[in-house]
Amino acid sequence: MTIISSGSVPDFNEMDAAKDWKLFCSNVDLVLRRVKDIIACSDYFFCRPAFGLCNWTYVNGDGPLSLGHLLLGWRDGVLVGMCPVCSGSVLVVSFAGSPLSGSNRWTGFCLGCRARRKGSWQSGFSAVMLYVVELRRKYPFEIGEWETYVGEVFSWGGDGTKLGVKRHLVTKHVTEPASFEALIAELMSDNCRRANPPKIIKLKEEFKLRLTKQS
Repeated sequence: MTIISSGSVPDFNEMDAAKDWKLFCSNVDLVLRRVKDIIACSDYFFCRPAFGLCNWTYVNGDGPLSLGHLLLGWRDGVLVGMCPVCSGSVLVVSFAGSPLSGSNRWTGFCLGCRARRKGSWQSGFSAVMLYVVELRRKYPFEIGEWETYVGEVFSWGGDGTKLGVKRHLVTKHVTEPASFEALIAELMSDNCRRANPPKIIKLKEEFKLRLTKQS
């Protein structure tokens, strides 16, 4: 069996991103207060705000950032930048860069200015990138299994085919995540979904994990 964590990037929609960003800015304190509830529920953990995204060159593993990934990154002090205006802490929600040159840019919400800020990490971009890759490996949104079946395969003899064992990949999402709008509404009404923490994937010898690089 093969476990796959797909880093496929959906088409970026600026209107959806703007809508989710406005909702986030209005409810950032609520989100931070309810970290435990969000992390404890897969439907919330894998919620994908349209503004959450990471992108880099040469190395696989970039793609959308779920709310759970962002929360863990903020908690661990990795997805945090310094505000160029007030020097306060910025909760980074999207970033891009190069692991070779180290050049990078991030966008986030400043807890001091209470505003959208942009900046860059002066050093350590590769460490940030590897942290996110590990998060996406540890908490994959999509898993798959190679299933075997009997079908026609090439043969040098006879009519060129024979029955043999073939396989195809069957993938599925680990959950159907809540929309960001639904998540905020449920947190506000204190009507949270049943706790169902995301499963941690530990790679074993018979497992392989692949993150799909986007062009």
